[in-house]
Amino acid sequence: MGTALVTVISRTHPQQMNQMPYPGPTTLFHVRISGLFFLLWATNIVMLAFAAESIITNGVGVIILFASEVGGIKLVITMQTYAIQYSILLASLINSKAKYILSTIEFHRAATRGGENAPAWEDKSMYIFYVDLITGAFARPFYADAI
Repeated sequence: MGTALVTVISRTHPQQMNQMPYPGPTTLFHVRISGLFFLLWATNIVMLAFAAESIITNGVGVIILFASEVGGIKLVITMQTYAIQYSILLASLINSKAKYILSTIEFHRAATRGGENAPAWEDKSMYIFYVDLITGAFARPFYADAI
């Protein structure tokens, strides 16, 4: 749950970066967002490896972390669910990092082509579309397994 919240934060920062005027974000912003991306990436990889190892050694079974009967429905969470969740979070993180890189490239292009008066980067929207398409195609099988 904590990783999911921090992943939401990592999505909002590159979107805020797109709203900044020409000089763009400061070096401290880049250091913080790069550190956040690395921390999220490392956490996701470790937790995904832990979930995969648990599935391989114990098989696909049920681990009841929280069971509560509300209207006759029991909430049961398995390790397979965690593996799917961390795979989806990893796809989301890759998407956010790619959009951050595209925004950084846009600021660099503006700096080399006249600063505030630089022409807009027309192809950026096409690249964002392809990033969304590729990461969506990567995450789609995991959404199908989660159902």
